Amino acid sequence: MEYSAGDVEDNKLIEDLEHRINRPLNDDERVFLLTGEQVDVAIRADELELQKKRLNDLQNLFGLIKDLNSSVHDSDEKMKETQKKVETATEDYIATGTSSLAGARDHMDAIRRKKRISIGVGILVLIAVVVVIIVLVVKK
Repeated sequence: MEYSAGDVEDNKLIEDLEHRINRPLNDDERVFLLTGEQVDVAIRADELELQKKRLNDLQNLFGLIKDLNSSVHDSDEKMKETQKKVETATEDYIATGTSSLAGARDHMDAIRRKKRISIGVGILVLIAVVVVIIVLVVKK
């Protein structure tokens, strides 16, 4: 039966332990020691798998953060563009609206002035008619 490098190393460690305790280890103690070592190897393998999974999760998380960051920058650009359009529309329409209101006010003032002049002329014509009637009636 051939032994692997790990088996030879295990046997060396067991012989060192037997030498230290000054007695040979029985089969149960040998199995326990070897099983404990195998458990340690299995634990390390599990930890390695867990670390790989965590690394994969972190990579996925960083990818999501990168996507979110680019989406925020795209949204920021769109928001700035919308803000510029709102400012332009507000400035243009307010200026246009103000000038339109000023023109409408001037037009209304002109109509009122014409209305007052028409009423004044109408009153003068009425007074003149009344005076003419009175003069004609008094002369008879």
